Amino acid sequence: MDIMYDAIIVGAGPAGSIAAYVASKLGFKVLIIDRFRFPRFKPCGGGLTQKSILLLRSLGLDLNGVVRDECRRVVVINSAGSFILTDNDPIITVVSRDEFDNYLLSNALELGTDYIVDRVVSVRTNGGDHVNVIGMDNTYIGRYVIAADGANSIVAKYLGNDIRRNTAMAFMTIAHGNYFDNTCVIDMTRIKWGGYSWIFPRGGGGEYDVGIGSIHWDNYRAQLIRYVRDAGLREGEIRGHPIPIKSRERITSKRIVLVGDAGGFADPITGGRAFSTPCIVAPWLHWH
Repeated sequence: MDIMYDAIIVGAGPAGSIAAYVASKLGFKVLIIDRFRFPRFKPCGGGLTQKSILLLRSLGLDLNGVVRDECRRVVVINSAGSFILTDNDPIITVVSRDEFDNYLLSNALELGTDYIVDRVVSVRTNGGDHVNVIGMDNTYIGRYVIAADGANSIVAKYLGNDIRRNTAMAFMTIAHGNYFDNTCVIDMTRIKWGGYSWIFPRGGGGEYDVGIGSIHWDNYRAQLIRYVRDAGLREGEIRGHPIPIKSRERITSKRIVLVGDAGGFADPITGGRAFSTPCIVAPWLHWH
């Protein structure tokens, strides 16, 4: 017999896993589907703001086991010069996305969320009281779908969105060498218009998350390599990824809601991602 879930969440990144965590905590029967088995590598700066940390703590999520570094000093470089921001509390908390995402998913699973590894290829609402989520291996049935399947969201496309519009591009690498410890660097001068670069320490051992991104699409691989070497570091594998920086034209239907990158909720200035917002997602399950 097919299982009817209250909510099927497509994508187990931070937006999807937090949505699953909140929904499960409220007593809903939840399935989360992701095409990868966790932990998995995710290209990202891995910097969490104070606001993000407070949100996670308010949900009962303690990150002590996955924090790589805490930057109480941030160097910001722009055309006017270099500026140092300091605070007694960490301004940027650095995590490794494979560890961070796996931690969030694990917390959702501990509350009873089901987890299946499958690649979602389509959804079908059929005008009824449920949604069919169609994967490569099976079809899953839920009363509602929370789409957290990233910048190239299949579900966002199903809702009629042009997922290629309003998307920035970033490249990153895990670099090695000796640079500033416990200090995050944000450099606005490496790309002339609409972009910046970063260097975030990964907790000693000579590892640094280094990236470069812009609202203008281009192959920034060569620029990233120059940036890494100008900092006296050695680049590792380089990966690129798109970042939606404007809300999708349609983020909800009667039984579907988009969150995270699927909804286009990245900050247009920093490219920072928004978590699934429990204050929106949880009531939405009740309202419909």
